Amino acid sequence: MIIVYDFAEVSKIVEAGATSKPVIDYKLTRYACYLIVQNGDPRKEVIALGQTYFAIQTRRQEVALL
Repeated sequence: MIIVYDFAEVSKIVEAGATSKPVIDYKLTRYACYLIVQNGDPRKEVIALGQTYFAIQTRRQEVALL
């Protein structure tokens, strides 16, 4: 597994009024999103929604293979 690929560091320019500055951000693969969501706190709405999304997608793949 190549973590650099799944959690790729990218930079972007953030503008605040008349100034702008570069900030470090991360571009995540689908697998990286899955890992984060599955290990997150389901009491947080965004995590619960992500877990539901991946559960539904997994079930769709299982049904498609039948």
